[in-house]
Amino acid sequence: MATFRLVLPRAPWTACLEELRQCYSDALRKAGHAVTLSDTYLNPGEAGEDYQCAFGAHSVTPPRDDDRMIVMQSEHHSWHFNDDYRDVMQKARLTVNMGPFEVAGLGHQIEIVEVPPGVMPIDYKYHCDAERDIQALHYGSLTRRRAQMLESLSKAGINVTALYGVLGPARDRFIDRAKVVLDLKQDGTEPPDSTRVFWSLSRGACTLSENAPASATDACKLTPENIVQRVRYALDVGAEGRRRLHSAYALALGPCDPSPMLRALGL
Repeated sequence: MATFRLVLPRAPWTACLEELRQCYSDALRKAGHAVTLSDTYLNPGEAGEDYQCAFGAHSVTPPRDDDRMIVMQSEHHSWHFNDDYRDVMQKARLTVNMGPFEVAGLGHQIEIVEVPPGVMPIDYKYHCDAERDIQALHYGSLTRRRAQMLESLSKAGINVTALYGVLGPARDRFIDRAKVVLDLKQDGTEPPDSTRVFWSLSRGACTLSENAPASATDACKLTPENIVQRVRYALDVGAEGRRRLHSAYALALGPCDPSPMLRALGL
């Protein structure tokens, strides 16, 4: 039995990957191996001076050469990678990318596998429509572009609840109360990213997104121009219609599949 250390680089916008990391750690445990979970802060000021970072430029506990370290990262992380961080990443046994992207400076010295987020089979209580008292929910930072899109909904008479810094069970309670969950790009230039929607879909929420894959039904795909029309339609079709929209998006995204990671580890 081997022990793997599953590391999540920490930044304010990557907390949504914690649940996805659990999917991968469960797969390693089912394969008969032990798993430890640890984080590394990309900005040491976010953690405080005494935080025991997992590895990286600000780590007081650098990894040993024999560490079986697996690093999960999304393209959002790469904005903050520095040279010291990249140097220590060379010790990783495997890097798991949440989609197709490359981090400059890593070269080909470490093995990288692409494992896009998918819908997780979690145990949760599905909330009936009568319990969903939030018309439209957005959680995440409020950039100018996002604020403009949410304001267009408010002007159209659609009640919007916007959250930032609400994570874990507290965030999940809001998701379970929402008729529609929104996934909006920050500035409109980012590549497709499912690191947010996989969790709302896993909790059974009707989710509309600017990151919806091409195979998703058009009613799930948002743009600044159609957001009012799409959200109004999702509200008008009723609970059963929203269940169908959720199912169609979940089918297009696919399930959480850790098998590429396991194959890359020879498990």
